[in-house]
Amino acid sequence: MPIIIGRRSFGRIVPADLAQFGDRDDGLIAILKDVRFLTTPLRLDPHISKIMEPINQVSGGKISYFNLPLELLLHIVYYLPPQDVACLALCNRAFLNALGSEAWSSLSQKARDAFLLTLTRDLPSCYFCHVCLSLHLRDRLGPPAPINWSLLKYACTDSYMEPPLWDCFAALKGHVSGYWLFFAHVQLVMARHYQGPAYGLPLDMLSYTEVKAHTEPDGAKVTILLSFDARICSRSASLCLRNQQWILLRPQHKLPVKPGPVELSDVLDNTPSPVLACSFCDMHFQLDKCDLGDETKAIVITKWLDVGAGLTILDPKWQAHALGGSREFPEGSEDVYLRFERLPGISGSMLFSQNASHLMGNRYKKTMKRLYRHTWHSHTPPAKTELVFLRAAVIYLMFSLTSRPLPPSFSSLSSSLWTLFLPLTASIVRVFDHQLNQFAPMSDAYNIISLVGTWVSVLLAVAQVFFAYRSQCCSNPIRDVEHELSTLVTSVSNQKRIAYETLQVLRDVRGNLERIQRNTAAPSISGSGGRSATNSSTRN
Repeated sequence: MPIIIGRRSFGRIVPADLAQFGDRDDGLIAILKDVRFLTTPLRLDPHISKIMEPINQVSGGKISYFNLPLELLLHIVYYLPPQDVACLALCNRAFLNALGSEAWSSLSQKARDAFLLTLTRDLPSCYFCHVCLSLHLRDRLGPPAPINWSLLKYACTDSYMEPPLWDCFAALKGHVSGYWLFFAHVQLVMARHYQGPAYGLPLDMLSYTEVKAHTEPDGAKVTILLSFDARICSRSASLCLRNQQWILLRPQHKLPVKPGPVELSDVLDNTPSPVLACSFCDMHFQLDKCDLGDETKAIVITKWLDVGAGLTILDPKWQAHALGGSREFPEGSEDVYLRFERLPGISGSMLFSQNASHLMGNRYKKTMKRLYRHTWHSHTPPAKTELVFLRAAVIYLMFSLTSRPLPPSFSSLSSSLWTLFLPLTASIVRVFDHQLNQFAPMSDAYNIISLVGTWVSVLLAVAQVFFAYRSQCCSNPIRDVEHELSTLVTSVSNQKRIAYETLQVLRDVRGNLERIQRNTAAPSISGSGGRSATNSSTRN
């Protein structure tokens, strides 16, 4: 039976004859050792031949794939899977002429999916959609929250095979979460983990906090807080989510209470809830309560989910949450909440305190942005810190420029403006705002004033450079300007280092203060031993 590839037929090459070699790899090695009967050369395009000349020279005269006879190339293709043959046909015109366009037009559905997945390795801006079985641009997919309603117009996001994860994040019956996690989000986040920062989406994009005033069927309003964060478990190569839900109970929300002993009630109040497992899907959850003052209590539900490795939409871990499924774990597998909490990141107690601070005194109305009439949300872009360091670099440049001799009139004007905007442009404090969340009540006003102050400092810097060089008549102003620009660039890294060193110093001071307080509060020991201990603690 002859082989037909493209428009040419080769009757001499019969793959069945290779059975005498046994294994496919052994057959290929035998063919490569004996190529005396291969007489048809591979004809290259002249333009491609010119391109390959320097490559062949660098290779030291070694045989290239482009110099192989056509029969040998076809034998190599015989051992490749169909998706790899299609990729080989896309390399250049020579391979396309030899293999023909049928290399990818005749692919089966399974081979076509593998072919498109292979192409995404060289296309960082695209991802393979497992629903419509085609390539999509990465930029069209926004974060899981707020809901990207424009994304829902595509048929692949409205399919039964691609339901977003939002129902399992509902805190109450009838409550619709604003966090819609599609499989494409999991796929792109894991793609960055597998292939590097040029691919996929950052893990921080999955972090989100939302506060919503939910209306019950009887007209009562209940405040609900939802927070999401994600981590990648490297051992199991899977994406794990943590969702914490806060449901505020006002005095008017009367719950049915079963009478019982007061002692038993106190024990139950002070006993933490164990981590439970859902019998229907792959989820762990924990119940807790919190007293927020003003007769306001909150029920706290923390959920841990494992949504899989993001390689296929048929992943049982993903389908267990999206479509529902049985709970099946491999032997010796660890619970998802243990894997999540052991990874570096914000701890459960810190997340509990952070969410409680948002709800105390309706503080979320000041710390979060208003999304809808009764909805506030918080989603910080990762590039915010770099802007902080850039502002600090502008301040550093301003300090270096104020030492130049300036006209008296301009000096008086600039000094007054500089005195006014210097505290406002010192945006390096926002690093601690981002890490410790201490300045959240005035964050909105601070951002506006800091932005204005930043632009004013830039204008002052430009004006001071202009007047300085005009008054001094420098012999080589271009070299001085280059020096100032290089100073501006290097100061970005310097300010970043100073910020983290300052934070470390503050932590050390706090630890020393706590140690001194513990030593002061310790009961004094009578006798000479007590006096010596007191003296040693005083010296410390």
